[in-house]
Amino acid sequence: MNKGIIRRNQRCLEKKMNDIDNDPSLMYDSLVIMFSSRKLSSEAGKIYDCDGEIVQRTEILEIINGSRYFKGKPKIR
Repeated sequence: MNKGIIRRNQRCLEKKMNDIDNDPSLMYDSLVIMFSSRKLSSEAGKIYDCDGEIVQRTEILEIINGSRYFKGKPKIR
């Protein structure tokens, strides 16, 4: 698994959540993130990085839960 790519994607999502939190003109009630995969042998409900390794949903949800707009709101797991 390429930890550098995973870390870069994590930082990108963290930055977006930080941008949302720090923009006083924004008010969010929902967030939709779409992940698309070119991996032909992928399993439904799994998230893959660009090397085909599975990324844990909990890692993504921890970042989203850190946002003041989405903290405490229901998440699809």
